[in-house]
Amino acid sequence: MKTKIKKFLYPFVFSALFPILYFSFIFLIGTFIPFPYGSYAPAALAVLFTLAWLILALPIWCIKYSKMIVDEKLKFVFAAYNALLIIVTHILPFNIQNEMWVFYYFVIWVLFWNTAPLVFRLACRKNSKEKTRGTDLLLQSNKKNIIAIFTTCLYIISLAREPMAWQFESIRYILTYTLPLFSAFLFLIFLFSKNATDPLKSLLLPFSLAGELATGLFSICLSLSSLDMQLKYIPMYPVIFTFSCLKVLTVAVMFAGTLFDLRHIKLLKYGAAGHALLSAALLVFNLINVGGIAYHQIDSGGTLAINTEFVMNSICEVLYFVGFFIITTNRKTSSEDSAEKC
Repeated sequence: MKTKIKKFLYPFVFSALFPILYFSFIFLIGTFIPFPYGSYAPAALAVLFTLAWLILALPIWCIKYSKMIVDEKLKFVFAAYNALLIIVTHILPFNIQNEMWVFYYFVIWVLFWNTAPLVFRLACRKNSKEKTRGTDLLLQSNKKNIIAIFTTCLYIISLAREPMAWQFESIRYILTYTLPLFSAFLFLIFLFSKNATDPLKSLLLPFSLAGELATGLFSICLSLSSLDMQLKYIPMYPVIFTFSCLKVLTVAVMFAGTLFDLRHIKLLKYGAAGHALLSAALLVFNLINVGGIAYHQIDSGGTLAINTEFVMNSICEVLYFVGFFIITTNRKTSSEDSAEKC
């Protein structure tokens, strides 16, 4: 009976936390931080707090709640109850009458995280023991996990800072900017799932890299559609295009390495190393190739300067795939070796 009450009470507590924490945060920054009159900084901080809650706290809670209700007969009713509470409590504090598209996308986001984890748990329950052995190998070192979490967070921040990642009305922007952000977030969830025993975590890596692969293939298709113009204005574009194709190939290799319970983990390992090296080499090439995409014109005299934002984003991408490589360097224990032989 107590467990049943928790399944009703916990969604209410989580949903109530957002408006409480949001208005407390607004009060604290307005009281203790002396912003200049008319500054947009408080609004920006409020937006960042909201995004952090929606991108991190909400999915993590929904995944945990799906584990609580997966054995219930009315599991999808509980999921709908959780979704309804979240939608009501997270929308009421805001006046979005003139921006209803925000409401629609938020509802889709909430419904996805209340449905997908539950569906994945049900689909993978029968062979959960077999599918967690390979993922446990990747997560056995706390130090390596911390490094990978740090590099992944840097990459997520670099992607989230791109305004086009939040323009959901364009399928081009979604595939080019939003999908990589979502994919990196799935990898971050995987890194936090060390002590989880459910089958859901075995799907996080394949889905993460599938999104990264879809973005890379879409980027190549876009490049091919405007190849004549690219060659006209960027003489060294064939080199850049070759690098991009090789990077997509390494992601495909990594994706293949995540299949079959990571039995081909070397594909994931060397694919990640190859992608990091190619990304670093492409960054160096763009830096030394004056007039390339790493530079922009800053005055009428034609003076060129390094685009530091582009450079930092490229470095974050390199570190992100270094994080992938690091967690694949764990060694199997003798018990794992014997288990695999059986």
